[in-house]
This record gives sequence, C-alpha cells and structure tokens, in this order.
Amino acid sequence: MSELVSVIIPIYNVESYLERCVDSILSQTYRNLEVILVDDGSTDCCGEMCDCFAEKDDRIRVIHKKNGGLSDARNVALDICTGEYISFVDSDDYVSSDFIETLYHAIQKHKTKLAICGIMKFDGFGKFTVDYAPSNVEESVSSSKMAETVWRPAACNKLYHRSLFQGIRYPVGKLYEDLFIYHDILAQVDSISFTGKISYYYFDRQDSIMNKKYDIRNADLIEGLDLRIQKLREMKYDDLADQQLSFVFNETVKAFEKLDRAGDLEKRRLKEVKMICDRHFREMMSYSCFSTRQKAKIALFRVFPAIYLHFCKAGL
Repeated sequence: MSELVSVIIPIYNVESYLERCVDSILSQTYRNLEVILVDDGSTDCCGEMCDCFAEKDDRIRVIHKKNGGLSDARNVALDICTGEYISFVDSDDYVSSDFIETLYHAIQKHKTKLAICGIMKFDGFGKFTVDYAPSNVEESVSSSKMAETVWRPAACNKLYHRSLFQGIRYPVGKLYEDLFIYHDILAQVDSISFTGKISYYYFDRQDSIMNKKYDIRNADLIEGLDLRIQKLREMKYDDLADQQLSFVFNETVKAFEKLDRAGDLEKRRLKEVKMICDRHFREMMSYSCFSTRQKAKIALFRVFPAIYLHFCKAGL
C-alpha cells in the first residue's frame, strides 16, 4: 500500500497562478496525498480560493496565517504534516501529473530517503528552458555525485522522508532559504535517487525575489555559502568545499559594490559578511585553482576593500 505524501504549498498573492498549481497536484497519478495550502497573509483572493479547494477535495488542509515569509510558511506546515514523505511546490509553479509517483518510485526502488527530479523553467512569454537535469536515467548515486547536488539546493524538485526534517527547519527572514539547510539534509543520507525525468515546472517571474534589485537581504547568500562550506568539510568533501570559495569572495565584493553607500544597517551587514570572507582567507590562499593574480586581488580586498573597489571601477 502506498504511503501518505504531504505536499506543502506556501501561498502569498499569486491568485493568477494558484489554480494551475493546485490542479497539477490534485491531478497526480499518486493519489495518497495530504495537500497543505499555507495562506501566508495573502491580500488578494488566494485565501478564499484555498478554502474553495478544500471544500472540493478532502485531501486539502488550509492554514491561514499572518505573513511571515516562505520559510515561516514551510515551517508551519512541517510542524503539522502527517505524511511519511514530504514535497514542496511553490504556488506560481506547477508539476507533471506523475511528479510524486516518479519520485516515490525512485525512493522505493533504490531504498533512499531523498529523490530528485529535473526542473523546466518557463516565463510569461511561453518560453521553456531546461533548468536542471541531474540525470537522464533513474538511478541511485552516492559520494561526490550526491554531494554535487548542493549546487542546486532548491526544495521544490524533491521528495523527502519526513525523518530528514527532524530538528531541521528553514531559517525565517533569510533569502536563499534552501541553501541554508540542504547540506544538513544531505549529511543524513548515504545515497539519493534521481528520477531521470523533468517533472517540476518553475515560473521565472520578472517580479520574483531573485529578479529584484539588490538589497541587504541578498547578502544572506554569503552566510548560506559559509554554512555550506563548513558542512562539506565535515562530510570530507573538501574539493567541493573549495569550489565554493570563489562564490564567497565574488558575492562579498558584490555586496560592497551594491551597499557601500547605504545606511548604518547595511554597513553592519557588510562588516558581518566581510568577516565571513576573511575567515576563509587561508583556504583561498591555498586553493590551487586560484591564480597568483586572483590571490593578490583577494589579499588586497581583505586589507583595503575601498582601494580594491576603486581599481575594479577603473577596470584594472
């Protein structure tokens, strides 16, 4: 007998896309579902739409709450879900009809606790692009191939055994929330399953958080990368940890470029992310893939960030 799967859908002001998303879940070939719609303080008609969905399908549970952000909405649902397995879908996206079935089948066949499918990105003009395809066959992977999935920590193209969230929740108030916890989930498993299929359809909205103007919250990426490096070193994936170093440096420089003329709050955040970057200085200096020129630039930025930025703007 198939096990109950909890599908968690956080919702905030996506009235135009919500029905498409929910219909794709209710049409799943895998029928044993608990669908949790979290109305995260919607100011449009999404809350009422959720209640209407629940009246038509008894698999749906609705949570109405004050707006607390994506992480908070997911956490609230994680606290009350009852499924043996958990999946996340963002409310402006949709999934193929066999999304859950293929993920569940991969987990059962390969006896893993985590399964991953590919992602197709589409925009408002009807353009579809393969965004992520970790494998074109159903398979189980371990070791370095498994660890490399940290490059795409998105929550929404996966099926998790509920035990993987024991003691783990998404960080409230952070951007890039998936980045902050995926490595902790990965550390609990010896292998993962790929379905070999593209089953998740991600809507690339021009007004999405990732496409908005850079602000102080974008610096959260550096904090998330720092946690990722620490966890990868604990897991003995030092090569993969080293590959993150260039991103830490580049994102720290970007933060200084974008926020340097901002207010006191931004300046405090810059100090925090600079400390993170400096903490990895010795690792950067010993990283063999960095050229002598790159290491010189890192050393200059560490001591004189203002001078470094001046030379960057001058194109030197």
